[in-house]
Amino acid sequence: MTAWDRPLNQEERRIVAAAREKAWTLYEGVRTPHRSCGIALAETFSLPSRPYQSLRRGGLTGKGTCGAAMGGRLVLGEVLGDPEPTGAATARLLAAMLYFDAELEKRVDRMRSESWVCDDLTGQFPSFASPERASFCTRLATEVATLTAECLLRAGEMVDVKPIQGLDLDPDAPRPVGPSMPVLPRQARVYREVRFTEHTIPAGLLRAHNTKKGVWARIVVEEGHLRYRIRDGLGGEFLLEPGHLIGIVPPEVIHEVALDGPVVFVVQFCRIDTPPEDED
Repeated sequence: MTAWDRPLNQEERRIVAAAREKAWTLYEGVRTPHRSCGIALAETFSLPSRPYQSLRRGGLTGKGTCGAAMGGRLVLGEVLGDPEPTGAATARLLAAMLYFDAELEKRVDRMRSESWVCDDLTGQFPSFASPERASFCTRLATEVATLTAECLLRAGEMVDVKPIQGLDLDPDAPRPVGPSMPVLPRQARVYREVRFTEHTIPAGLLRAHNTKKGVWARIVVEEGHLRYRIRDGLGGEFLLEPGHLIGIVPPEVIHEVALDGPVVFVVQFCRIDTPPEDED
């Protein structure tokens, strides 16, 4: 077993959780002003953020690589690289970069984007200003910060996640963050709905599946509880309850539901433009 495949110890897991909470808070911009993806990465690890300004929105033009992914790589270079300009790449940095690139592909589902170009990633949503795009990028930046913290620790680097100035984040007692429920586009309209109970739910809904291209869905629980899982690197599990939380299923995203006792729920299939041939 090497440093790159061993389980993290309790203290390391605490540090990773603190980095995750800080990155989420910085990018989400609810409890503190929003930072762009690269700047959120720099501030998470207490690095000067000015050089990371050029990473926002894929190099400002949208044509470059995702600023979060680039920000993670730059953090590793700043911390693990040789400070001498003529020095060779350090063994720690090389190992960290190999691990980072391999894990990034495993942990982050780009959904329908075939590349890491910012315009490709964000172009999946109605507009850059849409809440669903913001939710996607918040989770993406958070996953990259989490992975970056792990890389630094596995490379033997001490990581000190400092609190955000003026905010009561406690790095010694980090809180869980996310996941963030996707947001249904305002122009989506319900064109079909089906009601299920714990006795009539199809087996296919209980295992990983996806809706077709262009099809959104709302999962509305009327009685009881239902667990909804988004099975990708940016997803998570939600407990759906009557009048409290509605599950939103974006097109083509792998997901499933799990029974949590007696339940009555409705799946509402939605479309924005022309109806697709199949919904599920």
